[in-house]
Amino acid sequence: MITLYQVEWCPYCHLVRQAMTELGLSYTIVNVRAETTERTELKELSGQERVPVLADGDAVLSGADVIVEHLRATYSPPPDAAAHQEKGLYRYVLELDTPPQDSLARLKQLLPEHGFQVICDTAITPKEQDAAGTYTLLHVVDAMAVALDLAADPSVPAALSIPMAVYPIENGSQIVLTDPAAGAWLACESRLLKIASPLRERIRELFETL
Repeated sequence: MITLYQVEWCPYCHLVRQAMTELGLSYTIVNVRAETTERTELKELSGQERVPVLADGDAVLSGADVIVEHLRATYSPPPDAAAHQEKGLYRYVLELDTPPQDSLARLKQLLPEHGFQVICDTAITPKEQDAAGTYTLLHVVDAMAVALDLAADPSVPAALSIPMAVYPIENGSQIVLTDPAAGAWLACESRLLKIASPLRERIRELFETL
């Protein structure tokens, strides 16, 4: 029997749940108290109060990285593991064999054709000496989606802003962007998810065009 001690708002707990979904595992969830000082059962089990904690038979593991490593080493993935993994991605990555400036120009050309508008364009130079060179960060919106977003929940007007980055890599460039529904998912707003989710297909179409 696998038991996960967790809270729903914890992103590290989400990583563990995602891994178990990919592996097709059934498990029991124990939602612990919000205040760490009140997690007596968790303290007795694992010696600490922080989540996630996984009890798998005689093994008691703490921390998302340790737990996920244990799960992947212990259980074989089912046939649909890759499909679950793809659907659970919070970002999309596309590698191109063109220089960053050319990829950026092409991206800016195609975004309006797919209904998106660039509202911010910033060149960023990493401070670390061993990091990649200067990259460009874009913030992109769909005007109609933003209008629907504001009507649904005026308190989170930036939920449908999509960050995109164009990085230099060896022999080309890489475009990375956040799942359009990620902000709505973090806001736990079903109304916003219904607005943001259709943008995913247009992002896929954009990547195919690139």
